[in-house]
Amino acid sequence: MKSKTLFLSLAFLALNFSPNAFSQSKICTNPVKAICGSEEATLALKQKSTKINLILNQIRDNATINAAAKIAEMKKKYPDRRDHNKVDSQKKIIYLREMVKLGEAHAVGVETIVRNAPIVSYLKSFMKVAIDETNFDEVTKHNLKLIQL
Repeated sequence: MKSKTLFLSLAFLALNFSPNAFSQSKICTNPVKAICGSEEATLALKQKSTKINLILNQIRDNATINAAAKIAEMKKKYPDRRDHNKVDSQKKIIYLREMVKLGEAHAVGVETIVRNAPIVSYLKSFMKVAIDETNFDEVTKHNLKLIQL
């Protein structure tokens, strides 16, 4: 999930740049500082983190509610006190399954966006411009451009 989030972040950052911006800036001399060091990037990261935490809290809350109903159902099936160990061992599994189910529901369409051909080709064009701006020798630049992601 972290890799999807990272890729989406990079994709949206790349959409904000034009090819002229790459050629006129020094983004490739220190890309981490140029992209991540600005106040705007820091604010955007905080806003993104806040949104992600809100979604995670919603997923946790809903998973707790859904799991509680299923756990109560299971307790009815095993009313004997000796079966409580069986119920206790299954509680976490039920909760985690609910978390996965709700997480997948929130992530619907993410892979479609990432694999969208026009977006991918758009991002590749930026990568090629960035490769041209590096200090690599021509053979390395050529080999990097040949890589198909």
